[in-house]
Amino acid sequence: MKFASSVIAAVFLAASSLVGAAPIGSQEIEKKSGEGLSLLLFELGADPVWKTEDEKWELKKSGIDFMDVTETWVDMQSNPALSKASKGATTLATCKLLRPNC
Repeated sequence: MKFASSVIAAVFLAASSLVGAAPIGSQEIEKKSGEGLSLLLFELGADPVWKTEDEKWELKKSGIDFMDVTETWVDMQSNPALSKASKGATTLATCKLLRPNC
């Protein structure tokens, strides 16, 4: 089952990276979150992708890790210090999830 989840995650990340990524601004976030979408980050340095609540639950059930950055994305992009701090916190959280003795 873990192998299947890993394959799904790899395919998903590959597909999401093929999409041309234009900068995501506050207007787009407001519009899409109003439509029930969440902005998810799957990997540090990767572009976030929009997902529905149902898609988020499917990802969780499949064991795919992500961080919902809908509320923080604009600040993370416009403030380098915050972006670095968030990346550090995310790296530590990811490490602890993957290796509890981290």
